[in-house]
Amino acid sequence: MAPSVSGRKDLLFWAVRSRLSSGRQNVNSVGHSLADSSQGTENAFFLDGKIHKLDQVTFHLSSTRLAPWRFTSNDNRLEMTFAPQQERDENYQMFFYSLKRRQLFGSFSGRVTLDSGDDFQFHNIAGFAERRKSRL
Repeated sequence: MAPSVSGRKDLLFWAVRSRLSSGRQNVNSVGHSLADSSQGTENAFFLDGKIHKLDQVTFHLSSTRLAPWRFTSNDNRLEMTFAPQQERDENYQMFFYSLKRRQLFGSFSGRVTLDSGDDFQFHNIAGFAERRKSRL
């Protein structure tokens, strides 16, 4: 008999930003969840189409609404702040499924250390960050 997935809870944090500046495309995706990340994560920085993989990223959140968020990586390759400017909340419940999402839109600034060891600085790049909790 297959195990039941009823009562499973997921908590996910995710942030994405992208910009073409001074002729260079720079993008990042960072996340943190309770899921098993031993096979890989979404934590990466892309510069001019080349991926620079990051290890674990911690989201430092404030309990104050629209207060800045801070992001750091355990390998010290990422230090980033997020200044939220607009917020969107979603709450859904249908039968045995529920979803609660807090999505913020704003700008990111910080630095990332590339695979070459060089630091890349970025300032006021538009993006979003979210906290999502679901239950099945």
